[in-house]
Parts: sequence; structure tokens; C-alpha cells
Amino acid sequence: VRPYPNANDVCMVIGENELTQEYLDDSATLIGCPTRERGAINDRISEGGVTLETIGDWVLLSIPD
Repeated sequence: VRPYPNANDVCMVIGENELTQEYLDDSATLIGCPTRERGAINDRISEGGVTLETIGDWVLLSIPD
């Protein structure tokens, strides 16, 4: 939907749809980062993000609001 956390970042906010329903939480933002971007993933985790699942070439993370 949009880059996260800034316009030039590789992670993306994931929109709500049938495939993402089970990962959504009213108190968090669902994002996806390419699996090859270990630095970006580690940055999101160090900021409080929680890894939910790896699907294909993307890691889904829940970022507390």
C-alpha cells in the first residue's frame, strides 16, 4: 500500500484482504519486508516489530501502533 516507515524504505504496509485477515490487529500495523532485506527486517524488529510469518519472498511483521 505504501512504503514503511519512510517513502524510500523497502518494507511496505500491507492492506486488508482475505489473505491478510488473520494477521491484522487493531493495535498494530501489518507490514511486509523482502526476505533479502535482513537489515530492514532487523531494524523493524529492534523497533518492537514481531515476525509473524514468511510467505514467499516476504516476511510479515506486526508493528505496534
